[in-house]
Amino acid sequence: MSLITKTDGFKLAFEYDEPEREPVFSENLIRFNGVGDEGHETFVVTPSARDFEFCKTARKPYDTAVVAILCLLHHHTEIEVSSDGVPEDWWWGLEFARRIEPACQLPPKIQPY
Repeated sequence: MSLITKTDGFKLAFEYDEPEREPVFSENLIRFNGVGDEGHETFVVTPSARDFEFCKTARKPYDTAVVAILCLLHHHTEIEVSSDGVPEDWWWGLEFARRIEPACQLPPKIQPY
């Protein structure tokens, strides 16, 4: 069971329809989704990702984990992060990221398109 699952009360899995398969958090792959009706599009990050990529969460509970990972990636790497949401949509994810890295901030491009 992942730290996110234990800490925030929602479940993550490798894919929404594979609730018993663990999400992946490694140097070579981050991959997860919500479970069942609480899932939407699978969030995937690989070291080779260079082009525009996106993940629609439909504001389902796993969005908190997606936002936290994006904030942490921006904080620790040169990855550019943007969103079609507003900064307020990022609050819970940023707060979760700050439990891991207290100096984490919102990426500068978090604004409506």
